[in-house]
Amino acid sequence: MINKIINRLKRIIRPTRNFIRAFNRFFSGNSRMEADNILLVYDTTSQPYSIGDLLLLQVASNILCLIHKCDSVDIAFNYSKKNPSECDKVFNRVVTSDNVLSYITKLTPILNFNKNLNEILIFSRLNYLYNYINGGGHKIIYPSPYAIASKAYITPNIFDDIIYPFFTKNGFIPKLAPRDFLLSWAKKFLIDNFGQDAVVVTVNIRNNLGWSTERNSNLLAWSKLFAKSSNIKNLFFLVICDKHEIPSDLSHENVVFAKDHCTSLDEDMSLIYAADFHMGSNSGPTNVAIFNDKPYRIFNTDFDKSNIYKKDILVKIDDDYHRFIFSSGNQKIYGKSENFDVLYQNFLELYESVAD
Repeated sequence: MINKIINRLKRIIRPTRNFIRAFNRFFSGNSRMEADNILLVYDTTSQPYSIGDLLLLQVASNILCLIHKCDSVDIAFNYSKKNPSECDKVFNRVVTSDNVLSYITKLTPILNFNKNLNEILIFSRLNYLYNYINGGGHKIIYPSPYAIASKAYITPNIFDDIIYPFFTKNGFIPKLAPRDFLLSWAKKFLIDNFGQDAVVVTVNIRNNLGWSTERNSNLLAWSKLFAKSSNIKNLFFLVICDKHEIPSDLSHENVVFAKDHCTSLDEDMSLIYAADFHMGSNSGPTNVAIFNDKPYRIFNTDFDKSNIYKKDILVKIDDDYHRFIFSSGNQKIYGKSENFDVLYQNFLELYESVAD
């Protein structure tokens, strides 16, 4: 019994002790609070190598810039040389000390969805990051120094502590938008490949045989949807997925795979932003659709198993559909795996909303 009490006390005391040791400038009076920029921290010793989580940090950044009237943001990545994938069940033993910088740089194109970005920094030890923070120069640090020291998973906190209170107070969420050069590229890509008058639907297909296969797309249902819609003039489906996820037997004249054009991650996401509407699986890039005003349908999201969303940030439409409180009536999330009937019904609703 005594040992249990001691262990619980350690779990409480250690983050506080680490916080005081690491961020002594908050207690020394040497903090240079005249600075007017924000420091975002993405510590891969406590956060996964995740597109979605890093995109949500950019959403938090946009909100913090509005709250604190800042227009300059730095982001610091941290990793562990000894065990760089310790906290990530997907990439455990895949990300190694030899290739860790390759995985971090694969995530950096996401930062092209932060128009206020100023500097990118990469640290190989938390002590190096702590020393940098102790040097001052930032008005706001997010996540908080205590959250960094306690290694909290930041995505639930972004929803609970930033997105939810900002929306309930202000009635909107700033758009998750690409930089201007990317948006120009995306618009040109759509016109060059589909024409000026085309209706283009981005589709996020998940076909990953390595992990969480229960989240994969119902490829047969999508194939039926593509075939059923082939008689609609000037309608095209632009599929967003990794190169290895392209199904070998899925071929339709009205379907184009972005990766066949050698697109990069930030280009894929800018195409989601620029298209007429979005459909598909619940994966990282769909945050670009979620935090914007174009119609979308996201499928196969099990809210009962999620530890990410605060309950009152979601509105239950019926037993099958939810939406975020900041979304419009034509931005819905389907809680079950998709089938053809569900896809076709939702496609028609979305198509009719944009094909005037």
